[in-house]
Amino acid sequence: MDPAEQYQLRTTESRRLYDLALKVAVDGAQALAKLVSHSPIYTVRARGSHVWDVDGNEYIDYVLGLGPLLLGHGHPHVTQRVHEQLDTYVLNSTANPLEVELAQKLVGIVPCAQTCRFTTS
Repeated sequence: MDPAEQYQLRTTESRRLYDLALKVAVDGAQALAKLVSHSPIYTVRARGSHVWDVDGNEYIDYVLGLGPLLLGHGHPHVTQRVHEQLDTYVLNSTANPLEVELAQKLVGIVPCAQTCRFTTS
């Protein structure tokens, strides 16, 4: 059995979800990076450098959120800080002292950056 056939046998639930997604999402995925020849995997859990799909398969996540997850999924320090922030507030359209602090850090470590802007995409 070739690898493509093995993949298809191991990812039947992902394929079912992909078939549903094709009816309601352009190309069946919310990002082009998620498109593959058969169907994308639909992950439901992650820890460190590993993710698990809806079919129970475990993978090494080499993509790591397209780069921003350099510390892996669920890093204890990051998780702690997120929980602390959630207890304060989640979303605010006004200026925040944390954005100044983060901008200072980014400008300080990126040699060519004189300023920065945070966006949602």
